[in-house]
Amino acid sequence: MKKPQALRTVTIIMASLLIVTISSFFFYRESKMEIETVSIDSPAAIAVDTKNMDILYQKNAESPRSIASLTKLLLVYVVMDQIKLEKLSWEDSYSLSNYGAEIGSIPSLSNVPMNSFQKYSVRELMNGVLIASANNCAITLAEGIAGSEDAFIKIIEEYLATWGISSYSLVNVTGLDPEFIEKTTVESEEYNKFSAYDMAMISTKLINDFPEVLEITKQKGFTFSNVYFDNYNKLLPAMKYGYKGVDGLKTGTTDTAGACLISTCNKDDKRIITVVLGAGSDKERYRDTIKLLDYSYKKKGIKI
Repeated sequence: MKKPQALRTVTIIMASLLIVTISSFFFYRESKMEIETVSIDSPAAIAVDTKNMDILYQKNAESPRSIASLTKLLLVYVVMDQIKLEKLSWEDSYSLSNYGAEIGSIPSLSNVPMNSFQKYSVRELMNGVLIASANNCAITLAEGIAGSEDAFIKIIEEYLATWGISSYSLVNVTGLDPEFIEKTTVESEEYNKFSAYDMAMISTKLINDFPEVLEITKQKGFTFSNVYFDNYNKLLPAMKYGYKGVDGLKTGTTDTAGACLISTCNKDDKRIITVVLGAGSDKERYRDTIKLLDYSYKKKGIKI
């Protein structure tokens, strides 16, 4: 009587193991299918792991496209590096030029209230650039540091060369469309164009080399000349499209570029950067970015 009972026990155990194995297989397939499928509406996008530039998702990521105010991250990197090299300090200050004042007077553009009779510190101007995407702040920094916007562009191009980035177009430090450009060394119909991959690499370098920049970009808003400005990045927690763990990075919007967004998020010590270029609307760029972040963290095995 003992042998049949033992046999039944073994049979039950084997059957249980088989069920668990089959269930695990289908769960794995279901999970694998879930993380391998993501639909991004924007014409170009990428998601990378900042630790090693591991590409988690890409769509038309190698083709240069108009990037609008994402351009300002190039200016920010140079400023941060100049501060590190002690060629510049946070308390250095610069005045608004006539060109900066002209751009600052256009209601349809992103600017902060500035006047030509006052000097503004690098810290104030960087807050304006990163939180309010202020074009007059970007112009003031470029002209103050290099003497002119064109001279600052040449400095940026030196950095790009060292990073191995060569397929791009850079005509100003603001990302504005040609009708707003005063004078440049290139044809006036040119636009600032970079690939999604290159912008992901630049953003990764910025955050890895200067993580303190996130202390600015994670702010919900700031006050400039006694006027309060909300952060343009609505993906920050507690904002309209808030996503837990997001602490940067930069929006960009023009008629030519569409709605662009570079975001960075940190979950379980895993930092992801996403780039969305050319979205058809503000809502689309945030929806696509959230999809990319969800997808990327699932792919890394991190609960969202």
